[in-house]
Amino acid sequence: MTSEPPDSTMMVETLVGALDTTPIHQLHQRLASVLGEMCTGVRVWVVDYALESFTALDDGNATASADNGPVGDAFQEMSLKVVDSTAFVPLARRSQRVGVLELTGSRLDERTLLAMASVIAAAILDARQYSDVVERIRGAGRFDLAATIQYEMLPPSSFEDNQVEVAGKLEPAYDIAGDTFDYAVDHKSVDIAIFDAVGHGLEATLMSSVALGEYRLRRRQDWSLAEIAAAIDRRIAFQWTDCGYVTGVLARIDLEQGVLSVWCAGHVPPILSTEGLTEAMPLTPTSPPLGLGQMGAAPTRLPIASGDTVVLYTDGVVQARQPSGSEWGIARLVDSVSGLSELPLVNLTQEVLARVVEHVAGSIQDDATLVAVRVL
Repeated sequence: MTSEPPDSTMMVETLVGALDTTPIHQLHQRLASVLGEMCTGVRVWVVDYALESFTALDDGNATASADNGPVGDAFQEMSLKVVDSTAFVPLARRSQRVGVLELTGSRLDERTLLAMASVIAAAILDARQYSDVVERIRGAGRFDLAATIQYEMLPPSSFEDNQVEVAGKLEPAYDIAGDTFDYAVDHKSVDIAIFDAVGHGLEATLMSSVALGEYRLRRRQDWSLAEIAAAIDRRIAFQWTDCGYVTGVLARIDLEQGVLSVWCAGHVPPILSTEGLTEAMPLTPTSPPLGLGQMGAAPTRLPIASGDTVVLYTDGVVQARQPSGSEWGIARLVDSVSGLSELPLVNLTQEVLARVVEHVAGSIQDDATLVAVRVL
């Protein structure tokens, strides 16, 4: 006689209790113990920083591609895949993707699998705060010092609730320096910003990190975009007296009023996709880069509604050059955002930057960063 499937709520509660005190290096063994009667095999795949490949948590020599195969398909489509008797379940928490759970011979239903995957994803994300196990698997050991500092300053690469969806990505994934972004989602508004410091290497990373830190501080003090921009300008000018500067875009979406406010400081204009129309925002006027002491412009304000998407990016995206000298250009960016507008933002940002990398034959000479927000 075939036994009845387990109770979904009980299984998830059991898993939560089991993982609450389990260190990350014992996660695989604990899962195998808890799920032993519900499947014949279990494996946790963790994705790398470039979102290109996976490494098994229990075996550093076991890898899988993000471009093909059931592991990559489950991850890219964020949906349960079943091949023969094996289930592949995406691991994500509020759209922040961390990997894939593989269960062979599973007797668990889809609802239970997805609920358990969320618990496992939370455990992996939490482990990054107290252990280097996950970071080593993701490839953090390949960073130089500048990239290490930069990634530690970044917010989660993606987020989603019932108000907005946000996603950001940087290229080259293991050699960034100078580009950074940030966002904050509140009950009435969404703030998002992108910065690009002059130069490259450690000095550029320090400059953009100071800009980001000043931005967060003043944002949390409820300052206006103009006040935040002025504070960043003063801070950069004070710390770098030899003409150091940072370009950037500060944006705020008033969710109650449906208004998008944008402050642009010597930066490439954001892309706005709304009602089937995708174009670079008309920003008039704009300010010079932050750090030069020449503030004065007012934010540009435009209406924004459910379904609209705002894309911020650095000049490394549109100025990426082929070996022959041809730039990727803003027209290609607009066309790409328009053509990919139905995708989740994680996939959109990933695909746009993949096209940039392809354009330059895999050799990006400058940081290329993209961060997007969509009103739901």
